[in-house]
Amino acid sequence: MSSSASCLESVRTKDTGTLAYEIYFDSDFTECIVLERDRDSAALLEHFANLGSLTHEMFEGNPSPELVKALDGSGVRSITPYSSK
Repeated sequence: MSSSASCLESVRTKDTGTLAYEIYFDSDFTECIVLERDRDSAALLEHFANLGSLTHEMFEGNPSPELVKALDGSGVRSITPYSSK
């Protein structure tokens, strides 16, 4: 099973607070963008634990101090929305 398929399977079977999880690849499968929405910071921390070393996530909103610490050095960026509907 590919890493992306493993991530999707984990989200479907283990995550309790993941609201949306989408994976997009470029045409030659060398780059990937993962769009993820989680209920809250605790849900993303649960997602991290469920994925282990397969961590690929983006999140909406302001991260908790625990999440900031978990992300430190991971290369994952926090993107806060300017506006949404």
